[in-house]
Amino acid sequence: MIMVVIYLDKGEEYKTVSSSEEVFNKIKDSKFYGVAKTCSSIGLAEEFIDNIREKHSDANHNVNAYRVYNNNNIIEYADDDGEPAGSSGKPILQQISTRDLINTVVVVTRYFGGTKLGIGGLIRAYGETAKLAIEAAGIKNLILYKKLKFKGPYDYIGNVLGQLEKFKADIKEQGYEEGQFVILAVLKYNIVNNLIKEIREITSDKIEINITDSFYL
Repeated sequence: MIMVVIYLDKGEEYKTVSSSEEVFNKIKDSKFYGVAKTCSSIGLAEEFIDNIREKHSDANHNVNAYRVYNNNNIIEYADDDGEPAGSSGKPILQQISTRDLINTVVVVTRYFGGTKLGIGGLIRAYGETAKLAIEAAGIKNLILYKKLKFKGPYDYIGNVLGQLEKFKADIKEQGYEEGQFVILAVLKYNIVNNLIKEIREITSDKIEINITDSFYL
């Protein structure tokens, strides 16, 4: 078992797998099944691993690895699941990390066919199957979005709506609170500062603006 903690600010974008498709790879009589999945936490990654272990409970090995963002750190984990140390989990993790994927878990299941592959053969077999699983799943970029709350005198609602339209924000909700208008809107991270600056300027800083949430899409 290998676990590595790397400090990293995930930043404005990151890559992960876009779907989950099981692949099959036969090497010298051993059958290998690989599957990759996106996961937003260590708990979800381990839950997925447990599900695959249950699905392939009769297999000789369910080797796994994941790379997950957690509290400004990248957690890299690999488990050989009974195979010789460093022969299986590490090459799976390498397929994830060389593509700079985050929030990604891969499990490669092996049904032993009677022919020993040796350390080098295992490294190639597990790495190749993990590669096939990632390719089958596909890769997508996730972009950071911010959710903002705008609150102010009704006289300025037209100014705010005009800027939200200009910056192509997604307006989620409009209403009233304490006699003032309230607007909730979502927009890409790289637009937020310019939008806030313009709204403050054209309303003489009469609008209360708060970022209420951040998420990736």
